[in-house]
Amino acid sequence: MPNTQAIGDFGTHCIARHNACVVQIERHLGNIERVRTLYEKYLEWSPANCTAWCKFAEFEQQYLGEIDRARAIYELAIAQPILDMPEVLWKVSNASFVTCC
Repeated sequence: MPNTQAIGDFGTHCIARHNACVVQIERHLGNIERVRTLYEKYLEWSPANCTAWCKFAEFEQQYLGEIDRARAIYELAIAQPILDMPEVLWKVSNASFVTCC
C-alpha cells in the first residue's frame, strides 16, 4: 500500500529544513536560478517567514553581490501583511544589509 501521507502532515519546520538543504546543494552546484526559484516558491508557501526572506536577501547580497536584488527582496518582505518576526527585517533592512539570521 502506498504512503498517502500529505506534505502538510510533516509540519512547517520539517519542510523548511528540507528546503534549506536543497538550497545549499543547488548553491554548491552553482545553480543560481534554481536557488532563486526555490526561495521564491518557499516564500509563496510561507510569506510570513522572516528567516527565509533574510536568507534569500543574504544569498543575493553576499553570494552574488546583487545589492539591488537584496534590497528589493527586503522591500517585498517588509510589505507582507503578516510576518513572524518583523523586527528582524526592520533591523536588517535599516542596518546596511548586515547578516540577520
